[in-house]
Amino acid sequence: MFDITGKTLKPVSEARSSDEMERWWNILAEEGRAKKAIESLQKSMTSTEIEALARQVFEEISVRAVDAGVSLPKEYILRLIGELSGMGPLLELIARSDIEDIAINLGHIYVYTTTNGWEHAGPAPDGIGDALRVMIDRAGQRAPTPDYPIADAMLQVMVPLVDGTVRRKGVRINYVMPPASPYGDTITLRVPITAQHLTSHRAVWHCFVKTDSRLSRVPNSIQKIFRVAMAFSRRKPPIIC
Repeated sequence: MFDITGKTLKPVSEARSSDEMERWWNILAEEGRAKKAIESLQKSMTSTEIEALARQVFEEISVRAVDAGVSLPKEYILRLIGELSGMGPLLELIARSDIEDIAINLGHIYVYTTTNGWEHAGPAPDGIGDALRVMIDRAGQRAPTPDYPIADAMLQVMVPLVDGTVRRKGVRINYVMPPASPYGDTITLRVPITAQHLTSHRAVWHCFVKTDSRLSRVPNSIQKIFRVAMAFSRRKPPIIC
């Protein structure tokens, strides 16, 4: 195959075996960790610098992959940022629009969606608890310690998207560690889902129906509270019968 200049080109295969794609992911992750280690010798890297480094490494490895006839998926960018930041797969899960809750318990990650309920998302990477405690501490909030093993924090997580944009998400973290949690760290993260996702699933419509003559109608003051709350969140107002 030739390009417009007459030079030969190797065809890029979109569909590759999982083993081969995993091999390229390992190459990408190793290169990213190596470059981060070099950068970290000079200074502590910020989240923005980690994101920039991950995108740079992805571009470099993508060129090598194309030469080998492989096209790396853009999703590897977010996965690599999670790997280098210590967040692991949590960053990918937080970026999803359909996930409401994430739980880490006994070395495993579980996610909750309105469609499927609780599901197992895979094993939790080593050091994920340490990464979250560092994030809580850097945000100026009290991180859990053995003396004070329970912590509740609100973090603003900058979620980079594959198109190069960044989305800010407020994530509430409840962290319980030993001795309050004798079998290891227990962590839950409440993630806001987007209004577009709620609308698409028709989850924003609520109706208070008078089903019994003994029940009084919803007071106007309560109706107003609901309408103001929904307007503030930029969703459609609920139907109150």
